[in-house]
Amino acid sequence: MHHFEYRGDELYCEQVPLKKIVEQVGSPVYVYSHATLARHFKVFDDALAGTRHLICYSVKANSNLAVLRSLVAVRLGRITPVLIAAPAYLDRAPPLKHPRELPAHAVVGFGRERRPVTWSYVGRGGRREQVQLTPRAIANSFVAVRTLCEGGVGLAQLPAFVTAIAAPGALVPVEPGGFRPAPLEVAIVMPSGRQASPKLAAFVDMMRAFVTRHPELFEPL
Repeated sequence: MHHFEYRGDELYCEQVPLKKIVEQVGSPVYVYSHATLARHFKVFDDALAGTRHLICYSVKANSNLAVLRSLVAVRLGRITPVLIAAPAYLDRAPPLKHPRELPAHAVVGFGRERRPVTWSYVGRGGRREQVQLTPRAIANSFVAVRTLCEGGVGLAQLPAFVTAIAAPGALVPVEPGGFRPAPLEVAIVMPSGRQASPKLAAFVDMMRAFVTRHPELFEPL
């Protein structure tokens, strides 16, 4: 089994039409399916369950770095971010018609240090934009960032489930030029070069179950 399939006359890889990839990056292009690689690994792993084993991959077979990285990361789901601001801030701030105008705005960032960050956006038709900006204020918790935004300090990019519990009307979603923040992938990156320990494997299974039980927090891959 693999995750390449025809839908009519068009070939897809993991729900993505290959035609779209070619339009964005050109041809020739090599396309790999992470879901297929992960499934094939699991087939070997399940077949050897109950037996001490080590599954290895021949780098000579394919040394593509993206492929190698995919073999040590377990993708769990996606978080949907939202660009938000308080009405009071939007009333006094300059117009925001495109993501590239964000650096001219007051932005509240998440983290411990005030440093440049890159925010990614997806527009109509899958068009992508990246913006580099330096937050004017930072906080190291989502709740604190939301509180600063509610106070009119500036714009922020937060997971949708964090903004959903704000008081009605306190925050407004902003989609400059029809662009929305790109989904953030959640993954567990396991140490390369050795088989996962039983405790790590149990943790991965627990996190998979948690993601499945909470569709209000995570989008499926």
